[in-house]
Amino acid sequence: MARITKTTTWQELGCTDKEAKNRHFSPFQALSIRRFQKERKYGIDRFKSTDIQQLSKVLGHEPESLRDRLGLERRRPVAMVGTVAYLNMSGKPRGAPKNGKPSNTKHGLRVEWLPLDLLIVDPDYQRALKGKFQQYTTEWDWRACSALTVSSRDGHFYVVDGLQRKSALENKGESEVLCVIVDVQNKEDEAELFCKCNVDRTQLSSLEKFWAKVEAGSRNGREILGIVQAFDFCIKRPGVQQDGCSNGTISSIAKIDEAFSQGVLSQVMKVLSDGVTKDNRSQLLSSFYIGGIAYLCRCNREIDIERLSSKLQTMNFDACTAKAKRLNNESKSLGLGGGGAKYFAQALADVYNYRLKKSDKVDVV
Repeated sequence: MARITKTTTWQELGCTDKEAKNRHFSPFQALSIRRFQKERKYGIDRFKSTDIQQLSKVLGHEPESLRDRLGLERRRPVAMVGTVAYLNMSGKPRGAPKNGKPSNTKHGLRVEWLPLDLLIVDPDYQRALKGKFQQYTTEWDWRACSALTVSSRDGHFYVVDGLQRKSALENKGESEVLCVIVDVQNKEDEAELFCKCNVDRTQLSSLEKFWAKVEAGSRNGREILGIVQAFDFCIKRPGVQQDGCSNGTISSIAKIDEAFSQGVLSQVMKVLSDGVTKDNRSQLLSSFYIGGIAYLCRCNREIDIERLSSKLQTMNFDACTAKAKRLNNESKSLGLGGGGAKYFAQALADVYNYRLKKSDKVDVV
């Protein structure tokens, strides 16, 4: 057989006109695909997006055209209302009509898996990359990853919403990500869309995060709940009108548990349980005071909880708070940084130590 070159035709290899017409590639292209397939040691149906990009340069076809010619299907689900669709490599749902509007396009939006190296970040309006993407990398869960919002402008794809997720995936060594693609008129239109995507987002409150952890079976969440309930405190449910620990309170309790130990948290809840009265309840359950009590207990593991509770019931909160704020401001003015809870702990220690002999006094370091 003669050597196959780029100009060799199927007819020269003995194929009829009908057979040649039904073939998607020239003999040279078909041989190139076979060699590429052998080098990768897997079948055509397992070609990756990067393989398609490389092959398209060799064969002279656009990537989308090459995907169609190879008859490849991308078996990754795309969330759609009431059903799950599968995209082929051209970005159309499997079984969608070749002509007309693709069935995965609605309201000017379409959903596709795109190579990460095709996504451009425009620094003129896009936010700076934060270190949080490192956390996304280590805690990645595809089920919790919503699609990136990407604009199509001047033949390129620009990341509108999802920069942290894109960076995390690149850090993980992934090659593709699910995207919602929108058409924009120009760069100004794109920047306006960026603002709409990132303004007035509703963040989960501390209470919502806490109850979500409890319902998810989080050991940490359930242990905190058990400690709080053991001292007859109630943690409010989001959206339910009831007395109990509010957002600020549960946030402080969670920070105490994270920063110290459950022993300290139990001490704090014991102090609050015995020291909370009708008059000082709202004050003690604020993060400023809970944090201060926790700091004092951490520095003095052998502190007399009964004495501390009784002092909380009789102390002058206004005077103690004023002293804590004064100490805090002095620390800031000296360039030592602030820490309201620490200085409330120091003010509280002065109240606790009143008329105690030196060996029984507590200290804050």
